[in-house]
Amino acid sequence: MSLTEQIQSDLKEALKSKNEAVVSTLRLLQAVMKNAEIAKMREKLTEEEIEKLIKTEIKKRREAVENYRQGGRPELADKEEGEVKILEKYLPEQMGEAEIEKIILKVIAEVKPTGPQDFGKVMKAVTAEVKGRADGKTVSELIKKKLII
Repeated sequence: MSLTEQIQSDLKEALKSKNEAVVSTLRLLQAVMKNAEIAKMREKLTEEEIEKLIKTEIKKRREAVENYRQGGRPELADKEEGEVKILEKYLPEQMGEAEIEKIILKVIAEVKPTGPQDFGKVMKAVTAEVKGRADGKTVSELIKKKLII
């Protein structure tokens, strides 16, 4: 089952079970996907493009959570966190920090960085290795720890 079909199926289930949080999140996701299709002047998006859109939506919500927490609005932050959990279900399984660190160490051995100025080279190589199975922010933080920036 394709990602688009899975989202549509889950939306139908949420409508039947009257799960408002899932319904609103998936409808918003479908709107974002439709807008991307229109922008690209194509009828269907690839699985990769859909995953990228979902990651963008998750990133927006995580930023909103931080802003709501700083603004003293925990109820809105909790709502956004719930939406993040719903959206994460449609992404491939994320790697743990231990797995990411192994890849970072392997890449550092290959690239042989001379200092913090080589952060970009290491980041590019690690990102190519994890291919969307790890959050860029987490990867960046782990690389900085290893390169002691």
